Amino acid sequence: MSAPRVMAERISGYIGQNVRVVGKVVSADGKEATLELAPGMMVKVVGVVDGSKYTSGHIEIVGSVKDATTLEELKCIPFDPDFDLQLYNEMMKLTTGKYAHLFSG
Repeated sequence: MSAPRVMAERISGYIGQNVRVVGKVVSADGKEATLELAPGMMVKVVGVVDGSKYTSGHIEIVGSVKDATTLEELKCIPFDPDFDLQLYNEMMKLTTGKYAHLFSG
């Protein structure tokens, strides 16, 4: 399943497309979840398939962008509890910004 990794502030440019995002689980009820992708940047995940995957603290979602703040889950990948979201976001800034030419194929 092809889906680009995107940062929170760029999700609105992918409405109707599949993307990958990484975030911290703020809340989950088994059907929906709220993730913090970056400080103060929340996204709602709908269509949660397996709510037990939302207990690790940090997860990657492959999903379809419904609007600027909503993703429909296609796949959920739990990360280790000690995952560093801030470091991940810094890496994303480098690989999709100034140094993107070094990471494109």
